[in-house]
Amino acid sequence: MMDGLTLRYELRAGTTTVTVEGSLDARNCETLRDGLGLARMLRPSGPIVIDLDRVDELAVAALVILREASADARRDGRTMSLRNLHQENVTDPGSVRILARTG
Repeated sequence: MMDGLTLRYELRAGTTTVTVEGSLDARNCETLRDGLGLARMLRPSGPIVIDLDRVDELAVAALVILREASADARRDGRTMSLRNLHQENVTDPGSVRILARTG
């Protein structure tokens, strides 16, 4: 665990799944960014799934990083999807619109 954040990677059936656990606040957004970059390197093709079920706080800065990671995946010809995003854990629930712009 680093800065209250844990990232676990699972490579199965062509899909890379990143399970995120803990608080995604401004202090550990760089850990998230680096971890998503690692997920892209672990398997250079196929979909990426980000599972947020065990996230208890999600800052706006983390939403921006998730949007950027989605754009990076698209540029690589990949898809990135979020699973188990609980809006009640977003520190500014109105900011979830940031993700809607990922297309």
